[in-house]
Amino acid sequence: MQQIKTRTRPGAFRRKMANWFAGAPGSLNSKEEYHNSNGKSMPIRLNGQIVGALNLETRTFYRRIRPEHILQRPNALAFHVELLDKLSSLGCEWIVCEMPDGRRIRTSLSRLLEKGFRFNRGFGEQVGLPLEQWTADEPSGQLSFWEMGVDK
Repeated sequence: MQQIKTRTRPGAFRRKMANWFAGAPGSLNSKEEYHNSNGKSMPIRLNGQIVGALNLETRTFYRRIRPEHILQRPNALAFHVELLDKLSSLGCEWIVCEMPDGRRIRTSLSRLLEKGFRFNRGFGEQVGLPLEQWTADEPSGQLSFWEMGVDK
């Protein structure tokens, strides 16, 4: 009797693990189009991928950060120049990032552009801002991204 081999599509495991890490379904990093019932936020795409969400009322961009997205030298967070141009054209004023350990940090878009440093390490032109120049959000009374309707 011949044994039948089953094989998953190329990249299926990687996509499954990426969605698991990001908290899919409906996570900020998932590729599926999420909807928000309150109409206050819109997904922001870069190169066909959803990279975060912009709350239109508060003019705040929300993004989850994976450990591999944190620069080691210097210890900083970086954003593609195209993304920052897009956020600026949409009227964004604030950037809030949820770190891998659950902490939230924020900075203004203008501060990121003024005090950030430009670099290109093979992933395109980016602007980075050292973590010590970000402001930590207060943990008490904070709504999660799900409660804000950012990624439902």
